[in-house]
Amino acid sequence: MLTRAHDHDAEFGRLLRRVRRAARLTQEELAERSGVAARTISDIERGKVRTAQRETARRLAAALRLTGTDLTAFEETARGRPATGAGPATPPGPPTPAGATAAPETPAPAPVTFRQVHPPPTPLIGREDESRAVVGTLSRDDVRIVTLTGTGGVGKTRVALAVAETVGADFADGVCDVDLTLVSGPADVVTHLVGAAGGEIRRGDVAELVGVLGKRRLLLLLDNFEHVLSAASAVAAVLARCPNLKVLVTSRVALHIRGEHEYRLDPLPVPDADPPREAALLARSAAVRLFAWHAAARRSDWRLTDANAATVARICRLLDGVPLAIELAAVRVGLFPVDVIADRLDRRLGRLRLLTAGPRDAPDRQRTLAAAIGWSVGLLPPPAQRLLARLSVFPARYTVEAAELVCAGGDADLDVLEGLAAIGDHHLHSSLADGRFAMYEAVREFAAERLRELGEEDSTAARHTAYVVAEAEQAALGLAGAEQEHWLDRMEHLRYDLPVVLARVRVSGEPETAVQIAGAVWRFWYGRGAIADGRRWLDEALAAGDPDPVDPTLARHRARALNAAAALGHYVGVEHAEVVARYRAAVVLWRRAGDDVGLAGTLSNLAMSQQYANDPAAARRTYDEALAAARRAGDERVVATALLNLGILLVQESRTELAAPALDESLRLFQRAKNVRATADVYTAQALLATATGRYAEAERLAERSRDLFRRLQDELGDTESLLVIAQAVELSGADDGRARRLYESGLETCRRLGDVWGPGLALVGLGRLALRRADRSAAAELAEAALAHYRSLEFQTGIRIAEALRAAVASTDGPVPSPDLYALLPP
Repeated sequence: MLTRAHDHDAEFGRLLRRVRRAARLTQEELAERSGVAARTISDIERGKVRTAQRETARRLAAALRLTGTDLTAFEETARGRPATGAGPATPPGPPTPAGATAAPETPAPAPVTFRQVHPPPTPLIGREDESRAVVGTLSRDDVRIVTLTGTGGVGKTRVALAVAETVGADFADGVCDVDLTLVSGPADVVTHLVGAAGGEIRRGDVAELVGVLGKRRLLLLLDNFEHVLSAASAVAAVLARCPNLKVLVTSRVALHIRGEHEYRLDPLPVPDADPPREAALLARSAAVRLFAWHAAARRSDWRLTDANAATVARICRLLDGVPLAIELAAVRVGLFPVDVIADRLDRRLGRLRLLTAGPRDAPDRQRTLAAAIGWSVGLLPPPAQRLLARLSVFPARYTVEAAELVCAGGDADLDVLEGLAAIGDHHLHSSLADGRFAMYEAVREFAAERLRELGEEDSTAARHTAYVVAEAEQAALGLAGAEQEHWLDRMEHLRYDLPVVLARVRVSGEPETAVQIAGAVWRFWYGRGAIADGRRWLDEALAAGDPDPVDPTLARHRARALNAAAALGHYVGVEHAEVVARYRAAVVLWRRAGDDVGLAGTLSNLAMSQQYANDPAAARRTYDEALAAARRAGDERVVATALLNLGILLVQESRTELAAPALDESLRLFQRAKNVRATADVYTAQALLATATGRYAEAERLAERSRDLFRRLQDELGDTESLLVIAQAVELSGADDGRARRLYESGLETCRRLGDVWGPGLALVGLGRLALRRADRSAAAELAEAALAHYRSLEFQTGIRIAEALRAAVASTDGPVPSPDLYALLPP
């Protein structure tokens, strides 16, 4: 409630100033809102004009949104009359020390009943749950201060206003909403709060602020605290001395004072990379709804439709779900279609350059995305700013170890661990559950620009390349050894670094480095189902590198990459002649480099290719060469690999009595080496052997054991291979045709999704046999033709023979014709 001061002549000026500050208005803003000249307002507040005409007072009161007794008191004071009623007494000040002369009593400032927060001009979209959670926390008797933290533009202020609007009625003296953006530094915070709370500023210290706030039941909303953090101790002191006060803070960094409850606001969840196209389904995403609201506000004829919804979802993903970025992108629908906006955002620096049209009533630091990010970056200590710039070299995620290796750069002043913590405190990157960090894409682009300005782009990129090369070389050994689970996970951390570095070294004229990296990590691409991508990178590296290197190290690197490209090419159905040519070229280089280990591995792969091309005699000769080289090198892993592939060949040839010992020795060697993936491959081969000899239950048990190991490695391709072997065992056992059909169909779908070209043929043939068994000749004929076409495209003679046998059985008028070919086994 407004009350008058004892000095009637100066009362109206002081009252107007207090109420204007409480409303967070400048004199110019109040003038614009009320229609009263700014000069008149200034004269009233300075005491040059001591009263106001009724119409002037009415306009000022309306602009200040005064009602009830507050309005009456304001109008009476404006006319020079004593206001009726008395407000709450001001709490007494500290006692006068003994022997001291008491200062003359100063008239107490008139307390102000603060307005409730006025609804913002935009709806709260996607933050309803967070708002309710904060309201629940702030409403607890044991909670005095809640701080909303999060990156710039994430919506902290909007949520805080929603919370304050909800709880404001619980505070008898209302909500004092204070924006700290324009406060120049921590030393001015208390002074600013005294004025905002309606007090007369004399000393501008904590005691004066406590005297103004007293025992009032008030919610103090402190917006944008991040750049005045050292004033947090003053907030703590005021809380301790004002028992009915509660504080709601927004800040990019927590205050770290006792009793503080921090609530972190993350960006809005975004749709998956392959979202549904229906607008109704995508509208369930808060990020999409936010874009749609702002786009429709800018263009009244714009609507979220099935035609544009997927593109809107893509925009939201590109912007990491940051509300400010989404809003700035949405307003561009007034200039561009959404597909153009998405394409512009997808280009380098597209986010920062496109997102420059914020609303005029937003703070300057939030009118462009770059300004919002720059505000946060400017609050970091200089070493952390340098670290942030260098971290931009990572295209996606990074570990502490990677950051130390790449970003330290001999900088003695840079404590990487401390810098990562500071960057996290300011919400410029997020800490993930697996121990890595992820930087928002727009922040990365901003930081990359700063890295160029520092002149450190090339040196940081060089350290990043060296780091990836070192990791790749360690992975070449680790992915083939006992620690392959660890190395598959570790290389997952570099999934996005690899293509960036491969492109970088090719552009910078270092093709041999690309050959080295691609050849080193091919087992990661194979093991995690990225076969097509891996083959593409290998092909591009080999095309740019020296085709006939003389240097033994370069020859070894190229031989490894040729072997890898042929192996992955085999799995995606590259022509047999090209696969064999690459294996043979690799053999020449391994011999030139004097590397029997590499030679044995490539010869084993070449023999497998000959095996699939229906040349078993050549395959057996090449396997013998591979085993001789492996034993010469004393490498049990390559010996075991050759024995595994030889065992599969013997199963195909129905020489089961020779296949069993080869597979048993292979299993023993791989288990001794603790090679999990190869052990799983042997179990799959042993399951094929068990199926070939009619031991169907054992085949299923062995294949399930294989699947367990593949799942440990997150190897979906290997898991699917084992699934198809189970389907074949169940089908041939005749125990459950329905289950066999479901297993084949599941395997077929997964193979097609992963781009595996060998599994689909096995599934098509199996499904065709099942259709024939249930007398569905039409379905069986269709499946036989599909399998035949598939195997012909692969030039796989054994598969062609089986598909032709199925077609002949379908065409027979006397029922299915028993044929060894019809029930032959196809190892995936």
